[in-house]
Amino acid sequence: MALLSTLFTIIIVFYLINLLFKIIVRYWISKNIYKSGNPFFRSQSAPRKEGEVRIDKQTKEKRVKPNVGEYVDFEEM
Repeated sequence: MALLSTLFTIIIVFYLINLLFKIIVRYWISKNIYKSGNPFFRSQSAPRKEGEVRIDKQTKEKRVKPNVGEYVDFEEM
């Protein structure tokens, strides 16, 4: 009888650890996704009026470092 109660206790403990692990991981992932700066999760500061247009441009950085050499832009023939 002691063997069955021990096995039952071990199974319940593993189940509870698994449940707590899932809850903690879900919380940690959702917190990190929000911190990552994903634009989907950012809140708008003020709603836009109807017909208002906003254009956000990002500056393109050169991928080639200046000490690599001369860059040649090839054209297709």
